[in-house]
Amino acid sequence: MPIDKITTHIADAKERLIQQYKDKPNFLTLLESCIAQVQNLEDGIYAIFGLLSIENSIGEQLDRIGEIVGQKREGKDDEEYRLFIYARIGINISTGKIEELLFIWRFITKANLIYLMEIFPAGIAIGTSNEIDSNLIDAVFDLLEKVSAAGVAVDHVTAFEEDNAFAFDDSNIGNPGGFGDTEDAGIGGKFAMLMKQK
Repeated sequence: MPIDKITTHIADAKERLIQQYKDKPNFLTLLESCIAQVQNLEDGIYAIFGLLSIENSIGEQLDRIGEIVGQKREGKDDEEYRLFIYARIGINISTGKIEELLFIWRFITKANLIYLMEIFPAGIAIGTSNEIDSNLIDAVFDLLEKVSAAGVAVDHVTAFEEDNAFAFDDSNIGNPGGFGDTEDAGIGGKFAMLMKQK
C-alpha cells in the first residue's frame, strides 16, 4: 500500500483553526514555525521510507533486503533480483494454497492470463501468456516448487499466445483458436511452448 506524502501541513493547520484565531498574525506566525517542524519531519521520514523500499533500492541496499528475506543474488541484476525478492517474500508467507501459487506466478510473469491444471496424483502444470527469460526459468521453476503444497510437484511450465492459443471455446484462455484446417494453415490455435518440465 503506497503511503502518500503530505506537503500541506502548514496550510492544513491554518484551515483547522477556529475563527477567533484566523485573524491573529502573531498566533499564525507561531503556528507556522511549529508546523514547519512537522513538515520537515514528514519530508525526512518520507525520504528514508523511499530508500528502504524494495522498488527503490539498488545494489548493496537490495542485497541487504535479500539477506533479510533469505534470497541470494546469485549474479542477477537489480531488476531480476527485485523480482526474486518479491517471490521469496511470497514463499515465506505461503501456506501452499493454489491461490497463493497463482498470485506469485502472475506476479513473476506479469501476464494477463495464467492457468493451473492439476495432474493426478499430486502434480500441477502451470502456464502463462508471457514467456519467461530462458536464463531465469530454472530459478522460477524452483520457486514454484517451494510455493506449492508439500508433496505436490510442479510437473511443467508452459507459455502460450494470449490471442491465438490452442484451446476449446469453453476454456478461459483469451481467444482460443481450436483445431486447424488442412486447407488453410491460418486457421487454428498455436500450441503452448514447454518452457520447463520436471
